[in-house]
Amino acid sequence: MQNKRSQVVDSIIGEIRRRNLRKGDRLPSERELASITGVSRNLLREALAVLETQNVLQTRERGGIQLVRDPGMLDFSLNLQEMILWPDQSLNQLMEIRRIAEIPAARLAAKRRTDDDIAHLRRCVEELRLIEKSGENRPNDGAQWDALYHSAMVKAAGNDILTRIYESIHALLLKYIGSNRARFYREARPDMSKRALKEHIGLLNAIENQEPDEAARIMGEHLDLFESWIIPTEHRENADTSS
Repeated sequence: MQNKRSQVVDSIIGEIRRRNLRKGDRLPSERELASITGVSRNLLREALAVLETQNVLQTRERGGIQLVRDPGMLDFSLNLQEMILWPDQSLNQLMEIRRIAEIPAARLAAKRRTDDDIAHLRRCVEELRLIEKSGENRPNDGAQWDALYHSAMVKAAGNDILTRIYESIHALLLKYIGSNRARFYREARPDMSKRALKEHIGLLNAIENQEPDEAARIMGEHLDLFESWIIPTEHRENADTSS
């Protein structure tokens, strides 16, 4: 499903460029885009959700789909997709970046979030809940919605520069979350994904209820959980001594 969704995302971006659309322009309707891309409306909406979370598009129930970034900016990326996460220090460094970005972002999101931000976060949580409820081995789908959740949380902080910086690590984030979720299934640790879902829900509630300290606390504990699971102790110790 993740590969199909990515293909639809690429098709939508291709259509934006083909039509020479600019920031503020409207895209074709969902029905027309579904026809152009040859996919179901449900899959199209998932791809649109990806682009909206990455601050490329905005969708409104009666206002259509609007481009909120010039096409030239769609290539803004550090091209991290091919980085090898294991066993070098890139994962330690990624976790450092996440702590620098996501804990303050959670605090800001609780102060600045909009109704649209809450809707995006809730959509991600519901998709993760459905995946968890199914009991199926779907680490790629889980990783997609997990990474989108964190991107939506950072976007809710209301700082465009921070959002752009965070987007540049999205591919790397998606890759490591996917490998992590695969370990949950491979090593029979469903308790880890259940705890992660609980923390996602708790963070959503703290942001929605505008509780900055609680949001920052949950975000920190969430990062602690994954760091303890995916980075062996000796790697963390080596990173600490090298800093």
